[in-house]
Amino acid sequence: MKKVKEYSYDKPINRFEEDVFGRAGFAERVADTIAKESSSDGYVVGLYSEWGYGKTSTINLIKKSLAKSEDLVVASYNPWVYLDQGSMIEGLFSLFANSLGESLKGKKEKLGKLLKDYSSVLSVIPVAGTGVAGLANAGGTELSNTSLEELKGKVENLILGSKKRIVVIVDDVDRLDKEELFQLFKLIKIGVDFKNVVYLVAFDDKVAGEALSTRFGASKESGSNFIEKIVQVPLHLPMINKDLISSYVLTGIENLLKENNIEISETEVHRFRAMFDELVLPLIRTPRMCNRYLNSLRFVIPLVGEEINIVDLLIIEAIRVLYPEEYKSLRHLKNDVSGTGNSSLLDEKEAKEALTEKIGKIVSENKLLLELLKELFPVVDNAFKHYGGSYIDPQELRKLKRVASEDYFDRYFTYGVSAGDVPDSAVKRIIQEADPKEMARMLSDLIKDSDLKAVVHKIRTYESDISDGTNLINAVMSLQNEISEPLSSGFDTTPLENIAKMLVTLAGNCKEDAKKIQLISRAIDEITNLDLLSYLVRWINATSDDKSASKLFNEKQNKELLQVAKKRIAFLALKEPLYKTPYRLAHYNYHTWKDNGGGADVLNNTSQSISTLQDVYKFLTRYSAIWFGNGAPKHGDFDQSAYSFMSQVVDPNHLVKIIRTKKPGVFKVKEYISFPEGSNEVGKETTKDFKETILKQFIYVHHNSQKKEEEDQ
Repeated sequence: MKKVKEYSYDKPINRFEEDVFGRAGFAERVADTIAKESSSDGYVVGLYSEWGYGKTSTINLIKKSLAKSEDLVVASYNPWVYLDQGSMIEGLFSLFANSLGESLKGKKEKLGKLLKDYSSVLSVIPVAGTGVAGLANAGGTELSNTSLEELKGKVENLILGSKKRIVVIVDDVDRLDKEELFQLFKLIKIGVDFKNVVYLVAFDDKVAGEALSTRFGASKESGSNFIEKIVQVPLHLPMINKDLISSYVLTGIENLLKENNIEISETEVHRFRAMFDELVLPLIRTPRMCNRYLNSLRFVIPLVGEEINIVDLLIIEAIRVLYPEEYKSLRHLKNDVSGTGNSSLLDEKEAKEALTEKIGKIVSENKLLLELLKELFPVVDNAFKHYGGSYIDPQELRKLKRVASEDYFDRYFTYGVSAGDVPDSAVKRIIQEADPKEMARMLSDLIKDSDLKAVVHKIRTYESDISDGTNLINAVMSLQNEISEPLSSGFDTTPLENIAKMLVTLAGNCKEDAKKIQLISRAIDEITNLDLLSYLVRWINATSDDKSASKLFNEKQNKELLQVAKKRIAFLALKEPLYKTPYRLAHYNYHTWKDNGGGADVLNNTSQSISTLQDVYKFLTRYSAIWFGNGAPKHGDFDQSAYSFMSQVVDPNHLVKIIRTKKPGVFKVKEYISFPEGSNEVGKETTKDFKETILKQFIYVHHNSQKKEEEDQ
C-alpha cells in the first residue's frame, strides 16, 4: 500500500524561508517600528485577522525580527493555558520576572517580590469592578500601607532601570470564551500598562467584539468599543494575494498527483483550471482553508484516485470543504443528477422544473456553487437552460469516469468501489498484461469476484483504446465455457452479447485488414460456446452493413468471415446436435449454416440427428419463443411464425413421421389450442401438458400449411 505523505497539521511557520503567503515583509516592518520607538510609554498593538489567516505565523516572524534588537526583551504569553483571573495574572508577572532576570543584575528577587505583591491585589479585583481606585486595600492587611499606584511605580522603575523594552506577545486569544476575553483585556488595561512594555495581541477582532457584546448584553458595537479602548494600534493582516493562494494550492495538487502516479491530460488540466480559477479560488481565503483542502485530497486520492475522473474528484472535494452542508445533500441526488436524469419523469418540462427546484434548495443564492454543479452534471446544466439542452452521452460519461455517470457517482462519495462494481484499476491491469495466460487468469479471477455483466461492461469501456487486442481476445476465448447466457428479455444487452461486440471491436481496431480478419477467424475457430457464436455472427453482420455507424467489414470480408462461421457450426453439429446442447441460442446457428450455402447439409444433419420423439420435443421447444412479463418467463405458443422459421432448417414431414409412429393420438386435433395456464413456464418443458400441447400446435399448424400449399397450387 502506498505510504501516505505527511499531512499539513496547520502548524504556524517559524522561519522566513517558510513564508509562501507574503507575510515576511509585513512582519519585519511591524518589528522595526516597535524596535525604533523612542517613547517609553506602553501601548497595545492589535493584530487582527479571521481564523486561519496566519496570525500566529506572522507573530512568529515578528518575534524573529524583534530578537535582532539588543534593547528588546520578547516574551510570549498564552492566556488560554490559565484557569482563572488569578492564575492569568500570576502567569503574566512570572513572565516579566523571568524575562528581565538577566538585565536587572541582582534585582530579580526584588522585582519578583514587587510583582507578587502587585498581582495579589489585582487577583482579587472583581471582574465586574469599576476601576483601580478604591481597590488598593483589596489585598488585605499585608498591603494596607502601600497603595496600588506606589507598587506600580516601583515595578515601572525597575523595568526602566533595566533599559530594556519588554514586548509581550499574546496569542491564542481566539480560543478564549467571553469571560476569559474580558479578563485578559481588563488585565492589560488596568493592571499592567507599564512604561516600556508593549503588548502585541493577535485575535479576530470581529469574533472577539461579538463575544464581548454578548457578555455586556448591550449593543452589537459595545464589544468593539471596549476593544478600541484597550488597543491603541489596530493592525489588520494584509490581504493575501490570490495568486499566492492559487500557486500554493495548485502546487500542492500537482505534487499529490505525482506522489500517486496519476496522469492528467492537458485538456483535463484546462477543464480543472476553468472551474478552479473562477468558482473555487474566490472562496479559498485563508492558509488554513488551503491546507484543509489539500489534506482532504491527500487522504482521498490514494483511496480512489484510479477509479474516478481526477478533475471531478478535485472539484467534489472542494465542494465538501467549502460547502459541507450542501455536499451532504448532493450525495443523495444520484437519480436526479447522474446520467440523463430522473427517468421516472417522462415530461421534459416537468423533469427540468423538478430538478431546478431541488438544486435551488441546495445552492440557495450561491451562484458559484450552482455553476460548479452545472459544470459537473450536464443534466443540471440542461435543466437551467431556458430552451433545449445539450445532448448527454452516458457512454462518454462512463468512459471518462465522470461523477455524472450513473456507474461512477457513488465512488466520489464512498471513496471506493462498492460490492458488485468492478475496479477500473483491475481492468487496466488485465488490459496491460503482456502474458496471455496470466491475462486469462486475472480475468477469470475478476469474473469470479465480480458480477460478469459488470466486468464485461467495464472492459468495453476501454476497448476503443486498445490498438492490438490479440491477447485480450485470446484470454476471453480461453474462458468462454465459464460464461453462461442468462435468460434475458432482450431489452438489456447480455454479457455474451457484449463479449461478441467487444471481440469484433477489438479486431476492428487493427489497422491491417488481414490481421483484423485473422483475429476474428481465429476466435470463431476456437468457439465452443454456441450462444457466443450466434452473437458473434449477428455482430459481424451488423458491422458490415453500409448503414452502420460502426462499419468494420466490407462485403467481401463479411462473406469470408461467415464462411468461417459456417464451417465451425458444421463441425460442432457433427460432434453433437445443436438443439441438444445447453446453449439457449444454439438453434440460430442452423440458420447461419443454411444462409451461407449449407442448406442441404443442414437439412441432412437435422434429419439424421432427430430420430426419437424426445428429439422432436427438444427441437420444437427451441422454436417456442420465450416471453417475459409479470411472473415467471413463459414459452409462447408454437405458431405459424415459429413453424416457418423452423422449416428453413428441418423437413417438417420428417418430424410428422416420427410423431405419427410414436404419438398418433395428437393427429386428431381439430382446432388450435394454447398452453394450459402455467404449463408453459420455463422449466416445465418436460411435463406432459407442455409436450402434448406443443405437439398438437405443431401438427395443427403443419396441416394448415399443407392445405394452404395445396390451395396455392
